[in-house]
Parts: sequence; C-alpha cells; structure tokens
Amino acid sequence: MIPGPLLAFNIHASARRGAHTGFLVVIGHAILESTLVVAIFAGASRFLQNQTALRVVAGIGAAALTAMAVMMIIRVPRLSLSEIIASEKSPSKVENPVLGGFLLSLLNPSFPLWWIGIGLSLTAKVDPTPGNVTVFYAGHISSDFAWYVFISCIVGFGRKFIPDRAYRILIFVLALLLLRYAWVFAWGAATGNLA
Repeated sequence: MIPGPLLAFNIHASARRGAHTGFLVVIGHAILESTLVVAIFAGASRFLQNQTALRVVAGIGAAALTAMAVMMIIRVPRLSLSEIIASEKSPSKVENPVLGGFLLSLLNPSFPLWWIGIGLSLTAKVDPTPGNVTVFYAGHISSDFAWYVFISCIVGFGRKFIPDRAYRILIFVLALLLLRYAWVFAWGAATGNLA
C-alpha cells in the first residue's frame, strides 16, 4: 500500500484501459518480485544490505522517475480521457501494464528499501524450503493483487464519469508525486541516507 510510482502507474493505466488493468500491473510486479524472493532465499540478501549498491539503485530510480514525471507533465495540456478511452484498443508497447508493472517495480528505489526494512526480517523467520518459500510469496503477493485490483476497479469503472479537466489535474498531481519521490531518492543517493 506504499503510495509511489507503481500506484501512480496503476491509476494512470486503469484510467486508460479499464478495471482489469490492476491485475496486469501486478503480474509485472510479481514477475520481478518472485525473482527477488527466490534470490533472497538463495543468499542474495547481502546485496540488499550493501550501501553502495542501494545508492546506485536510488540514483537510477530517481532519474527514471524524473523522466517519467516530466513526460507526464508535458502531455497534460493535450490529454483527453474520452479520446484515450476511444483509442485504447491499440495501446502502445511502452504503456503495456505488465511491462509497466515490471519496470516501475525495478526502477522504484523503495522496492529494495522495503525488502531491506521489512522483507528480510520476514524471510529470516522462514525456513527456506520450497514449500515455505511458496507459501510466503503467495501470502505476500496476494495482498498486492487485492490492493492494486481494488484501486484499478475504482478508477476503471469510474473513468467514463471523469471530465477531461479532472483527468488532467489527476495526471498532473501524480506527476508531481513522482517528482517528489524522485527528489527523496536522489537525496538518498547523494547523501547515503536511504532510511
């Protein structure tokens, strides 16, 4: 439920594509996260505790979030939700919800930070057998599916009632939130204060 780039992408994509989008966004997120969970149980947790690696991840993530936010702000004056809905049958590959879920998870600096602060403490309590890893991951990812699908349904079913002006304001606010997260992670990359 951390408000961040993945949630902003889910809202934006659901407004374009409809209520089913949240499920696809989490599929992309789940592909990356399942790989990370297996890697942690296989011993890669040392990387997640390396300060230099985290600063590099934070810097790359900050740059990616800034670029995404700037592109969103540039497009705001021309956005029309009714036109987007009418053209949604031929989506661009860049805005594919599965790919977006994967990339925004990969480029989100809070992703490894969450796993350091919470994920590692949870996985440390689990005996790393295949059955335990499967149950742990299923429980974790089911909460992601529940939250993002819920948000997607609210936005997807309500999108036909959202006027273009309100949609432009929403996208602008989401872009500003992305810039805020980019600043936080850029500061963390520069100072090493990633807590």
